[in-house]
Amino acid sequence: MKNFTEERAIQMRIYIMERDQIKAVPAHEVILKKAIELKISGATLFRGMSGYGCSHQIHSSKLLTLSDNMPMVLEIIDSEEKVLSMVDYLDAVLSECVFTLNEVKVYTKRKV
Repeated sequence: MKNFTEERAIQMRIYIMERDQIKAVPAHEVILKKAIELKISGATLFRGMSGYGCSHQIHSSKLLTLSDNMPMVLEIIDSEEKVLSMVDYLDAVLSECVFTLNEVKVYTKRKV
């Protein structure tokens, strides 16, 4: 792994629903824009095929009535300081929120 650099970082996974909104705008769009504003290294939004949360109501692409409100996970990875800035932001704009934080090793290979 001599061609890779290794860094320690924090991985944050934010669990939201597709219909969740912040001031009438889809929550995932608002959170992604905030991640850019905070200069977070990267973010990826995953749309789930099926899942359930605290309500224990299954959301699935197979159920037509629920297929427009699928579970989503927004994952960001950066320094602890930047990730904690996102935690503060979520606390300010969301009334309900579930997220996880994990320490990770990030391996990067860049063109020279």
